[in-house]
Amino acid sequence: MQDLLIKDVDDAVITNLKQRAGEEGVTIEDKVRTILTQNVNPFLVHPEDGYDFEEWKRRLDEFREKIGPIQSDSTEHIREMRDSR
Repeated sequence: MQDLLIKDVDDAVITNLKQRAGEEGVTIEDKVRTILTQNVNPFLVHPEDGYDFEEWKRRLDEFREKIGPIQSDSTEHIREMRDSR
């Protein structure tokens, strides 16, 4: 494991992190570690367990539902862009 030092963090961010960590009963360091792990490598659910395919699939399905179906065929748009050069 590596150490990470972040300087000049906004006071409001620190206050929010402390509050969130307190609500969850963890240290601010644990909360930041969790946030980094979930956001930098969102498919690594439990670092000690490795990749969790079911969690990855659940999040992908959630994302697909959020963005909805692709509404159009991009072929014509790509041709127009190509031809305008």
